Amino acid sequence: MAIFSGEFGLQFVLQAASYYTTRELVELAELGAERGFKQVWLSDSLRYRNVLSVATAIAARAPLKVGTAILVPYFRNPIDVADAVLAISELTDGREISLGIAKGSKGQVPQYLEMRKPFRVVRETVGFLGALFRGEEVEFGEYPALCDYFHMNPRGHIELVRPPAAPVRFYGGGVGPRFLAIAGETMEGVLMGGYFISMHKLGRLEQAMAGADAAARAVDPDKKLRKVCEINLAVSEEPELALAEAKKYSAHHMVSLQALGYSPEEFERIGIDYERVNRIREALHSGMTIEQASRELVTDAMPRACFVAGRPSDCVEPILELAAEAERLGFQQISFAKLGRDYASVTRFLSDEVIPRLS
Repeated sequence: MAIFSGEFGLQFVLQAASYYTTRELVELAELGAERGFKQVWLSDSLRYRNVLSVATAIAARAPLKVGTAILVPYFRNPIDVADAVLAISELTDGREISLGIAKGSKGQVPQYLEMRKPFRVVRETVGFLGALFRGEEVEFGEYPALCDYFHMNPRGHIELVRPPAAPVRFYGGGVGPRFLAIAGETMEGVLMGGYFISMHKLGRLEQAMAGADAAARAVDPDKKLRKVCEINLAVSEEPELALAEAKKYSAHHMVSLQALGYSPEEFERIGIDYERVNRIREALHSGMTIEQASRELVTDAMPRACFVAGRPSDCVEPILELAAEAERLGFQQISFAKLGRDYASVTRFLSDEVIPRLS
């Protein structure tokens, strides 16, 4: 019997993998397709390569589904997103384009932009884009939060020249109760991103997914959400390098957990000093970069709370355990995320040593 019966994907975190060029990311996606992975998800962050541009490059070359994990609505005018998705769809040979969407990290977004009305902005973005992708004309005035934020003419309207040439599906990327409810009500799926491991360790995962399912059933008793989870990896033959790579992500993860209402006692349960999290939050909001925070403020306990990190041989059993939990909770895809410093070797490790034991 398989430990996990679903499909497998990869996530390329563009800010953590900034040492790869776009051409190299395309080649890594092609390697993933050759090794049996079904999807590549890409993160959205300012200062790095544009997520939709990289998705276009991958769609043109690699026979994979492409997705955003996640698209930050404050960064992207919805009309521009719709135009980009239309172009990408003409390169995918009918494969799904997966738009994971959420408000973005409180550890990163506020230093660039104001996060106004996040629940409304996410809901309106999904409604706005969904109508365009169905071939409908959108009246801007029906989306007041987007009108205000992007200074759109409230009397304006727009219709795409044609609907996308591939299915476009929305996945809720938020993990708080209200965002999971929005996902259940308005989207086709849930993307339990980098919080999968930490929420599992703190016993919050099952309740969170049940909340999304309940919201979906309230809209349609027969609605079944597609569920994708990420397993954060940092794999290297040198364990200290693996830990250093995991630290790049852990700074904003800790701040986001705090913003979700995790208590000092819960942080203590996973070995993390709550006051240190306060210092990271204040530093990021004052303009410190993720790279600086990872070097100066992130402790070794932080990545261990949200990553499987270490030598390849040390990572197999923890991955199997997490995959079994994903199967139990009804996830249809595991996306291996972050990976480490050498994406190609980790992709081969996963396809040769891990996936055969899972499936």
